[in-house]
Amino acid sequence: MSLMNPLQFFKSGDNEDGKRERLYGQIMFVNKSPEKGGYGFIKSPSVPFTRIFFHWTELIGYEFLELEKEMDVSFFAYESKDWTNDDGELIRGKGWIAQKVRVEQSTDKD
Repeated sequence: MSLMNPLQFFKSGDNEDGKRERLYGQIMFVNKSPEKGGYGFIKSPSVPFTRIFFHWTELIGYEFLELEKEMDVSFFAYESKDWTNDDGELIRGKGWIAQKVRVEQSTDKD
């Protein structure tokens, strides 16, 4: 089996002009566990009834360990597609993935 570029198996949430749109949503879950942490989920009206996965490496200009639920964020989203590897094995897509996640506003808990 040869290595393939995983980004070729994603389709972007392009608008009618073919340009990527920055979407908006809120953090709904963050896993900060040292063993298996470093990821979270976003909810967005742009992708209803779906939790959008993000990895800590996609966070721009904010410390991952400072993220909290309900923070407003913007991001680009991709939906993974099913694809077939060189051996003919079907690899299932895993839903929506956020890239270039930016905190737009922090929630104040005074």
